[in-house]
Parts: sequence; structure tokens; C-alpha cells
Amino acid sequence: MSGIWIRLWPGSTIKLPSPVPAGAESFSATVPREEFVAALDTAGCRHRINSVLTFGEQSSLRTEPADVCAVFSLPGRNNDVPHRDRFYLDVLHKRAV
Repeated sequence: MSGIWIRLWPGSTIKLPSPVPAGAESFSATVPREEFVAALDTAGCRHRINSVLTFGEQSSLRTEPADVCAVFSLPGRNNDVPHRDRFYLDVLHKRAV
């Protein structure tokens, strides 16, 4: 089994390799759950709560039919974020069989 795993640190900047997407350099890694869900809705991408990874200070969802998993958490004390009580994107992953 293989796949892709992208780990983010809210309050920081992520740098993607230049081919992904072409010419891109860096992006904010601070993505609130509400903005992520709104972007999926705007794009018409179906999603559902991932109850296996939703508990306590963590929330997760899966897109359909691509089955990409997004995991959100409350910020740690070292995360420089505007709202300490909101969930931020921590991990995106997709397994390939």
C-alpha cells in the first residue's frame, strides 16, 4: 500500500515542490476547518465526518468519492494562529492500494 501524506503546522508557511502546482512557491499553512469545508462546498466536493478520527480536540472528514482524509486540531501553544479556539488543518492524506 502507498499514498501521500501532507503534514501542516498552523501559523507557518508550507513550501511545495515547484511542479506541484507549476510555478507555486509557498502558501500559508493556517487553514481553519470552516474555510476548508466552505472551499469543498464551493467546488461541489462531497464530504462527510470521519467518526474514527473525530474525538476530543481533533476533527476529521473524508471527501467523496476520492476518499481524501483531512484531520483538524486545536492549535498547540507554539502555533501562531489568530483564533486559539478554532480547529485548523493538520494533515491531508490519501491511501493508494
